[in-house]
Amino acid sequence: MSTLATSLPIALVEALAQLRRHPALRAVQDPIRLDNGSYLISVDVPVQLPSRAAVQGISATRVKAVEPLILVFRPDFPLSSPQPRLRVDFPLNMAHINVHRPGQHVSPCISEGTIDELFHQDGLTGVIEQTCDWLAKAASGQLLDLSQGWEPMRHDDCVGVVQFDAELAVDKLPTDGSILFASTRFASSKADRFFNADVAQASSAIAYFESTVGQRIQSGLTSALFVQAPWNGDQSVVNDQYHPDTVVDFATLLTQAAKLGINANLLRDKIESAFNQSRFVTQADWGDFRLAVILAVHRPVPLIGAMGRKVEFMPYLLHLKVDKSNAGNISDAAVGSAYHVHQLSAKLLAKTSGTPLEAIEQRVTFLGCGSLGSKVAFHLGRAGFGYCNFVDNQLFSPHNTARHALLLPQNTTHAEKAGRMKESFEAMGHLHTTNASSDDIVTLLSTPEGAAVFTELAKDSALVLDTTASMSVAQAAVLSSAFDTNGPRLARGMLYGKGRASVLMLEGPTRKPRIDDLEAALFAMCRANKTLREAIAAGDRAGREVFVGDNCRSLTMVMPDSVVSRNAAQIAMQVEQWLAHDLPSSGCLAVGYSEKDSISSQWDVMELDAPTVLDSTGELGWKIRVAATVARTISAESVHWGEKETGGVLLGKVNAFNKTIVIADLVPAPPDSVRESARFVLGIEGLRRACRESNVDSVGYLGYLGTWHSHPMGGPHSPRDVQTLDELAEMAVGEPRLSLVWTPSELICAVNRAEAMAE
Repeated sequence: MSTLATSLPIALVEALAQLRRHPALRAVQDPIRLDNGSYLISVDVPVQLPSRAAVQGISATRVKAVEPLILVFRPDFPLSSPQPRLRVDFPLNMAHINVHRPGQHVSPCISEGTIDELFHQDGLTGVIEQTCDWLAKAASGQLLDLSQGWEPMRHDDCVGVVQFDAELAVDKLPTDGSILFASTRFASSKADRFFNADVAQASSAIAYFESTVGQRIQSGLTSALFVQAPWNGDQSVVNDQYHPDTVVDFATLLTQAAKLGINANLLRDKIESAFNQSRFVTQADWGDFRLAVILAVHRPVPLIGAMGRKVEFMPYLLHLKVDKSNAGNISDAAVGSAYHVHQLSAKLLAKTSGTPLEAIEQRVTFLGCGSLGSKVAFHLGRAGFGYCNFVDNQLFSPHNTARHALLLPQNTTHAEKAGRMKESFEAMGHLHTTNASSDDIVTLLSTPEGAAVFTELAKDSALVLDTTASMSVAQAAVLSSAFDTNGPRLARGMLYGKGRASVLMLEGPTRKPRIDDLEAALFAMCRANKTLREAIAAGDRAGREVFVGDNCRSLTMVMPDSVVSRNAAQIAMQVEQWLAHDLPSSGCLAVGYSEKDSISSQWDVMELDAPTVLDSTGELGWKIRVAATVARTISAESVHWGEKETGGVLLGKVNAFNKTIVIADLVPAPPDSVRESARFVLGIEGLRRACRESNVDSVGYLGYLGTWHSHPMGGPHSPRDVQTLDELAEMAVGEPRLSLVWTPSELICAVNRAEAMAE
């Protein structure tokens, strides 16, 4: 019953005023109040018809030149949007019409999301304009743009969810129109209903029914029936007609099936058989009968967002109340539409994350499953990257809970991190694609036996990511042959300064640059970047570590989970981009850093070219790795001075145990240096201070290595050069000293090391 409203709520008064001011509306009527507290406002909407239809006043799609529109304002307006309703006889053979009962006013679907969200974002004007646009497209037959794909049927006010693998269901659907039964787990409460159909095990046999009724939830096993129209020979029946969802009960379900070419009588018989069989399974009080029915229809073009699939699935849930005094009649079953959700899988995660499907089968080997490694791995796993190896010999400890992606199972005394990561990835939908190893990483990388195991484990990996923060692992990785020419690319991620700085390094092809080159480049960056330098050096030892047990081995870094998570997410973003768009053809150094007590962070990403690797003269056996930036600077400086010799100071890092020297940076020649055609004399003005500052500004990493100078006319070290190098070595007994010579065709490096005199 309705009455003409005389006293209106303030919000409705404002809405009425907006409607009467809107230029696209005509004949805005006074509100009518319904008994349930809702208000109806009727308006006329002039529709721009195609030119030929304008004369007749109606389009080929049967849309009129002036369409009556009813706006339903519910009692909770303006918390909810007004609902547009079209005339009862509005044509239904078009897309974007919401579910409704026959004889009801037609409900157009005017927004991709909920109409409430549209209303709260764009206001009443947005609702009106979207409705007018919908009518204009309906009049011109443009509601469905097949070039964009087929728009699946709109299901609003669904009664539940049906989860199943749509691609697998397409493959298993019988082409003769018979019924496919899938055993389905279900849980139903007053608030929600969830059905999970096992399509992989589906067959022509009715699935077993059982049910347990709790205080609030009924759960158990039932059937999901999948059916399509029978094929014509080897060709599917393609349905290019759009029908709105009008299923509201058992009878309209069968009517909908018939419209799609499905054998409605067969469907009814099979549903009745499933119901009757369930009554004979047990005489116990098994609760209400529940069943899922999924109608399948072939469309002329792929569905929007379905990755090429042309089969549309329309799921419905049947619910028949049954008790001891009422055996029930299946015709009385309540039927409602349901949402389809995909089974959890790598493809679903990738699609949801926007990851290219062709990228997700690249394998990543994680060295270390600690706080940082576990979080980076989880980000990758949730983005669809599930081909992972986890290597960690540590057990999960209680303090790990503060920052780790995993949780220690209750009452568990033994939980290997690597094994738990594998289990978590399987629960994430990554089945049969993960491996776990509890071997010691250093042993795997540094011993012949371990190398064989590691090579087999990581043989198909596109990337090996070390997040251990262990210097022992870093050293073993530098020396390992597993990453040579045909091996996987090695990356290393770590945090500094209680999380104020995070670093991700990626070796170049054939290990040029290598991890030790990239680490030296990081600290060379610190010389020029004060914020980065302070972030890496943040905090003293006492503030960085905490005891987690009563022994000197029980130390861990003090850092909140939020900081680890922020850095892990940013590292994972870069790794995901590498995997999705191919690894860069050079090395890469990505550095994130923040000011003290700041939640913001800045990232610098640099690609590093291959270093120049030299064999030493003088003391043999040394490998000299000259950073590409250093080599370019030396060359440019030498060319600038032409026929005059020039030079400067070398900065870098010495690893005496593997006889490697990385030249990462330079100190320019002091102003009192002498440049002549036959000699270069390094000045001393401010040189000692500059070298000392270079060490401090690189957080103590880069040290004085020796000198470089140019030979514009070519040639190796002169006797005077050798003498100068000997003098440098004598001033630093036991430390190797370098003399690097630039020539127009090559770099030449001599190394000398003075030994202490025996007493």
